[in-house]
Amino acid sequence: MKEIDWLRSIGLLTGIALALYAATSMFAETTWPSFHASDFFARGPRQSPQDAAPATAAAALFSMDGDFLADYATTKTRQALEMPSFNATDRTAENKAAERALVSALAVSPIRSETWLMLGMLRGRMGEPSEKILQMSYLTGSLPLGAALSRIQTLTMSAASSDEDLQLLARSDIRAILMKAPQHNSELIRIYKQATPAGKKFLLDATQPLDPKLAAVLGQNG
Repeated sequence: MKEIDWLRSIGLLTGIALALYAATSMFAETTWPSFHASDFFARGPRQSPQDAAPATAAAALFSMDGDFLADYATTKTRQALEMPSFNATDRTAENKAAERALVSALAVSPIRSETWLMLGMLRGRMGEPSEKILQMSYLTGSLPLGAALSRIQTLTMSAASSDEDLQLLARSDIRAILMKAPQHNSELIRIYKQATPAGKKFLLDATQPLDPKLAAVLGQNG
């Protein structure tokens, strides 16, 4: 008898959990952010992120939908990076809110290279170490070329540019950009100008065997 009661309790709890999951999923569908992860690294004209509605923020507290949480975190991150408050306290709060959203999204769905990169960009902006996070961005999958450019910029502007393991991984981004999208060479030059000394050395070393002419141009901008 006790065994039957135990099984009934397990069944009841499972049913409640499934019902809650269904309810939160339906709520998330009605409050889905209009700014998506694919918009974050888009080149050219793109929509501006709007403030997340209170209902969206509430849904993010309970949702277990990786896509929803990633889009919500994308919105919060873009707001923190592109529209920071002039008040230092508010700016810190915006950064931390975006960081929490990204960590929550990755906790539910960790195989998201773009989301790891956003977290690395945010940590870099906050002056915090980003090497391990950028490494996760490489290890969890490939990125569109626009995002790869942002990843190269994030790497070369931080202390992560001295990490030999990251340099090895980042060469794949350089190779893909030079082979598939040579029209982005001007962006590589811009990234080079903003890079740390270690970042500039990495870009030169990675570019030289693939495109000596571009490497010469980079050297002239050093």
